[in-house]
Amino acid sequence: MNGKELFEYAWILIVAGAGVIWQMLNAKIEHNHKNLNARINETNDELQLQRQNVAKLFDKLEEHSKASTDRHIEILQYLRDKGH
Repeated sequence: MNGKELFEYAWILIVAGAGVIWQMLNAKIEHNHKNLNARINETNDELQLQRQNVAKLFDKLEEHSKASTDRHIEILQYLRDKGH
């Protein structure tokens, strides 16, 4: 085996090794990408749930505020009517 053949075999081994490493890295990247997408979807779902909960809280707050205002008006009207 001369130097040129040895160089060609070495080059083939290097390219094959690079191909194996590329395949492993590509599989790892795809796996991480799928995991990231799953986590993003979970986060988006949780965020949507939290937004719905906050909207319900604001609706309740508005409802209680209106009821409180109505009670204050009733009390003021009662006091005004009782005073005369």
